[in-house]
Amino acid sequence: MCNFVTEREILSAIRNGAVSLRDVTEMTGAGESCGRCKTVIENMLKEASVNVEPNPQGRLF
Repeated sequence: MCNFVTEREILSAIRNGAVSLRDVTEMTGAGESCGRCKTVIENMLKEASVNVEPNPQGRLF
C-alpha cells in the first residue's frame, strides 16, 4: 500500500489502538512519504470507528 506497508498492517495498528493518521504513521510508517495514501488510511480509521460496538449501558466509565 504505502512504503511497503500492507492494508493488514494498518488494520492491525488500528486494532492495537491507533485512532488517528498520526498514530498509524508512527506505528507503521504509512503516510510518511508522498501522502497519497492518507485519505485511504483516514477512511479505514472512520470505518473502524463505526464498527466499534457501543457500551450496552451507555456509560463511558
